[in-house]
Amino acid sequence: MNIFTRISNGWRIAKNSFKVLKANKQLIVFPILSIFSLILVSASFLTAILANSGWHVNHMHEYGEITGYSLLLLFYFTNYSVVVFFNVALMHCTRMYFKGERVNLRDGLNYSISRIWAIFSWALFAATVGTLLRILQENMGRIGRVIISIVGIVWSIATFFVVPVIAY
Repeated sequence: MNIFTRISNGWRIAKNSFKVLKANKQLIVFPILSIFSLILVSASFLTAILANSGWHVNHMHEYGEITGYSLLLLFYFTNYSVVVFFNVALMHCTRMYFKGERVNLRDGLNYSISRIWAIFSWALFAATVGTLLRILQENMGRIGRVIISIVGIVWSIATFFVVPVIAY
């Protein structure tokens, strides 16, 4: 299956998910949990970085390149893991709905848990690509930054639509 077929399938699944959300209001919990989890992840990283800098905002950038990029990779990995986890749960509930099965939150969460290694694998791959794009963007000239920014946008769109397909 080529990338365009995956994106097309991902787009179709995403559209169907919105239909299912309208029909099953309780499933809105998945996006809410995703957003809440992302806020907690971001707050925990920010707190750890601030604590490490002695709670001085001006000292936050005193990490070496390797440490800084390693933290960035870990941050991206954690965020991708959270987002993909809840997206997979929502996609599973969407699939259940279209098969005529009763939809509930527990089944979606249990399915995501059963796919946790696929989710982590994809999150690690996506985080690595995101980190590499960031490194390239920071170390290239103006034209290079524009090109890498465009690649980054395409990458973000592709991951949004491809993730549910990969998880299944």
